[in-house]
Amino acid sequence: MSRLVKCKYCGEYFDRDKEEWDKVGTRYAHSHCIQDNLKKLEQRKREEELERQNNINQYHEVLDFAQFGSDLDNATKETINHGQHLTELLKQKQYSPMSLSEMTIMLFANQKGFVDQIALNRVSEYEKGLLSNIKSFHGDVIEQIETNKSLSESLLSRLEEIIKEYTAQFVLE
Repeated sequence: MSRLVKCKYCGEYFDRDKEEWDKVGTRYAHSHCIQDNLKKLEQRKREEELERQNNINQYHEVLDFAQFGSDLDNATKETINHGQHLTELLKQKQYSPMSLSEMTIMLFANQKGFVDQIALNRVSEYEKGLLSNIKSFHGDVIEQIETNKSLSESLLSRLEEIIKEYTAQFVLE
């Protein structure tokens, strides 16, 4: 008896008895599609790491430059501010590693400029509160990131709305 199922990633139907497959959550996928998806996720992670490193390098260059001049334009001030917030965000407490989904959420919040709105001395508090809020009220978001190991456009827009709402409340406190 043929057991046709639809691949979660490529959308093609395949016979589970004749092809290599794995179960992803509650759905099925070709083994090669899973590997391709993991490669894409790893590539995206490397690109984000390079971007983060470039942001940090740019921040340090601008900070060094700013020490010699007193008049800074707005773009330079924003670069310094963003770098300071990114540096605060990347600090982790000893023996308290963050999960992939938590890091993804916080780096996304930083990339979209939400962290820049927070006072530097409150970034750690903001981070804890945001992650706690998402775990308590939007646990499916973390579950989707952990399960899919990727961020769909709909998940990104939903995540942006959640972070936007929380940030607005946090800033008012």
